[in-house]
Amino acid sequence: MITASGNPRAGAGNSAFDKSLLCGAAVMALAIAVPAGEVAAQTVARSGDLSGRVVGAKGGEEGRLVPQRAYRNVVVKQNLKAGDILRTNARGTLAILFANRTKVRLGRNSTMTVKRIARGGPSEVEMTGKAWGRNPRKRSNMRVRTPNATAAIRGTEWYIDASDTSTLLEVFEGEVVLENEFGSVTVLAGQAARADQGQAPVLVAIASPDPRTRLAELGTFDDDPQAVATTAYAQGLLRQGQLGEANEQALDAATLRPYDGETLMVLAETSYDDDGAPVSRQQLDAIERAEGTSPYLQGARAAVSIEENEPGRAVEELGMGSDEPFPGNAANMREGSLDRQALSKLGLDGWARFRGDRNFDPNTGVGYADESLTRASTPFANGIPTEQVPAEVDFPQSGISIPGTGSSWGNAARGGRANGGRTDGSALTNLVLGSLNEPLRVASSRKQLLLSERGFAEGFAGGHAVFGSGYSGFGLHGGFDMLAPGTSSGIALSTRIEYSKADLDRVQFDGLVPAVPGEANTDTLSADLLVGIKAGPSDRIFGVLAYTNSDASLQVENTGTLAPRPAGTFDAGILDREDVRAGVYWSHDFSATTQLTLGGLYSRQDLRRLVDEPQLGATLDDQRNASDYLVGSVVLTQQVGPATLKAGVDLSREKGDTEFISTFSIFTTPSSNAFDYNKFEPYADVYVDLGQLRLHGQVSYFDSSYELRPSRFDPTPPSVKLSDDGFTYKIGAAFSPTQGQWLRATLIRENEQGQGYGLMPVSSVGMQPMAGPAGGKTTNYAVRWDAQWSDAAFTAVGFERQDAELLLFFSPSGLALIDAEDIRIDRISAEANFRLGANAGVRVAYARNASEVRGFADISNPSLFFPVPQGGRVPFVPKSDGEIALTYAIPAPLRATFSASARYIGEYLGINGVTLDDRISVDLGAQAELLDRALLVEAGVTNLLDDKVEQGGYLPSGRVFRIGATFRF
Repeated sequence: MITASGNPRAGAGNSAFDKSLLCGAAVMALAIAVPAGEVAAQTVARSGDLSGRVVGAKGGEEGRLVPQRAYRNVVVKQNLKAGDILRTNARGTLAILFANRTKVRLGRNSTMTVKRIARGGPSEVEMTGKAWGRNPRKRSNMRVRTPNATAAIRGTEWYIDASDTSTLLEVFEGEVVLENEFGSVTVLAGQAARADQGQAPVLVAIASPDPRTRLAELGTFDDDPQAVATTAYAQGLLRQGQLGEANEQALDAATLRPYDGETLMVLAETSYDDDGAPVSRQQLDAIERAEGTSPYLQGARAAVSIEENEPGRAVEELGMGSDEPFPGNAANMREGSLDRQALSKLGLDGWARFRGDRNFDPNTGVGYADESLTRASTPFANGIPTEQVPAEVDFPQSGISIPGTGSSWGNAARGGRANGGRTDGSALTNLVLGSLNEPLRVASSRKQLLLSERGFAEGFAGGHAVFGSGYSGFGLHGGFDMLAPGTSSGIALSTRIEYSKADLDRVQFDGLVPAVPGEANTDTLSADLLVGIKAGPSDRIFGVLAYTNSDASLQVENTGTLAPRPAGTFDAGILDREDVRAGVYWSHDFSATTQLTLGGLYSRQDLRRLVDEPQLGATLDDQRNASDYLVGSVVLTQQVGPATLKAGVDLSREKGDTEFISTFSIFTTPSSNAFDYNKFEPYADVYVDLGQLRLHGQVSYFDSSYELRPSRFDPTPPSVKLSDDGFTYKIGAAFSPTQGQWLRATLIRENEQGQGYGLMPVSSVGMQPMAGPAGGKTTNYAVRWDAQWSDAAFTAVGFERQDAELLLFFSPSGLALIDAEDIRIDRISAEANFRLGANAGVRVAYARNASEVRGFADISNPSLFFPVPQGGRVPFVPKSDGEIALTYAIPAPLRATFSASARYIGEYLGINGVTLDDRISVDLGAQAELLDRALLVEAGVTNLLDDKVEQGGYLPSGRVFRIGATFRF
């Protein structure tokens, strides 16, 4: 029976063995079964084309091996050739593996003649007596001749009882044509047919054919030490990543024990690359016939379908979802759970979020990956406007996905905009929590089927080009993943590196009066390294190292309106930014229910921001910032029945300094300051899973201090010292009245000072605060109803409210700062996801937003000030937004995905009280995995209709195309 522990930290399980131990076990078992000297003495060496080999014998079996004419004893490991004749006596049984991967069990008092065996070509044997066989599905063309009929087999499991006067055929899987000179009949799974001497074959009734009963009649090897050792050896080879050798051993083991679940699972994984998905699925079907279905088996089926680019089939195989984690690395930290992968391949984002949230377990790793990969809802147009320079045109709905570019986990490691734009530490926290639970899932493969935690090494490299009206750019990317597991230890690493360059013209800068044309240029280099270490059955280590360097500039063309500058192009803005992050964390299990986790992260940021505003005179502002941030965390986790209790503390310190030089005409004013920020935050967290009901509560106390020291140019002002303390909390409840229905409500109070990056859980029953550039204290209210009506339909409706003390972000050009106090944003959203046919998905979403500035607000840059009236709308929050998207997948061998989407953004407030018109963006995308997934090619277009409306205060590019390729090796 296949087994999978629900606790990912429960060691390697009984299917994982050290290779050296397995070798010893196999040798000992062989020595017990058959003396080595006897095997060597009785095995006949063969050369030339081999037809198969004997992998099991009871004793007393004989064979006439060409070119010899005399019979001799047949023993295990004897190679066979065309023309050989095998026969058994009253107690003998042979287990034979043919070269075409057909497994045969020849029963007592039976004879079989090997006529012709070819892998991938026609094969033929003759027999009398009793035999069972299993041929590779869709990979076999075999005929079994008997005195009265011939069975034509095409990837089937069968049983034949043939005498001189009659032939009985039973089919357990697939179909067989039984024919003779008098007629033929097609026999399907669960049916039987008989051909008597001189008569045409006919179907006959049998009582529930059971292959295991027939195998028992022929003679079983289930308790044979050699069979058990062969399975264990195959598992060890697979764990070491030696797929070819593991496959050969698993074939032998499956011939000896055709219905052993662990053997068949090894064979399902190792046969995928050479024999394809049908053969892998054949092994999984055999497991189900023997043991029934299970979450592990469902996951294995879905993993095969995902590799075949059949996401619709994977959704069906996963059913309504399972909260039992899949033990193989097909579910991993970069791509999430199998549920998420399947639904995301169909573009069904809301459904994917629901399945990830519903299956979440705080003691497993992949649930945290799903949580971070989910795009948090945001009311802001173009995502969250926190960027300080015009961002490169992205393809959020184009269907384009080059591995290593825009990775949410990579963004999380680099402190970027994972989670739909959240710029706090929530994504990195999820990465750390998940990787500490299951560190070896850090590594992922896009080229291999991973049904187990096995060794592999895989890299990729590629690039893309972007071009269109007013836009051009290119990018390069690469990466490497490796997993080296041991018996109760192992190491996994995953690294990504990306470079991109973009040039965007026809920009209208919102901070300039009057608006003038210009262009933006960006160069970005980013890299991250994730390392997961399983240091024994009770210890796990996770490390992260990330680097980002971005240089951006804004050039303005002076056509004569900017008198202080000569005609031509000059730099209106420069933003250079460098970020480095490094963290190490360790987790130790004192028992199966008690865990201690501690670690810390260091972050450094250097930034230079220059703004030139000649419309106000010869004004030049040059600002340089540098900051160092350090956070340390410790948390104790205790499981008590259905409850998971956490008690921990995050301690953080940030030090920074700023130099600012403002030039107006001939006057230059330098200034500088430095700050220290310290925060102490203990917390308690409880998560209770009662099946239909889930409850979550979290409370933390924070005590922070802030000191701003004066300018070194003018040290006379005293230092400014501030302090703050208080409580934050998360309260959440989720209830499932019936299967597929889920009602959730949360109340979350946060204090957003500092960068975060601690180990405090960031969500409540899968709900996180509305993503936005809120600062200070925020209170978030949310209710949501998710409904999975079937494996083809899903809907969700929700309401969110966010009250924030402070809203602070830069406009898209980075030249204007939006500052609002005491704001409220309400959002009502609805979404429907449908799976159409086998591999098509449709997503429809719509939301209404209401916002209000209830306190003071302004829009400013270092020289300009644009107030927002009290009671006015929050800038960049549209009244409504919506999307309709269609995704269609074509299975292997093409493995292509096509997508089309139309996104609507309603009118919203821009700079200086200007209302920007609503718009619709139509995007198309396509990608294909060729050469057995070794090559990924992609193409797409954004803004297909060439809609040249204003986006957040600057005029965007028109229609833009993108092409790219990635090579995997």
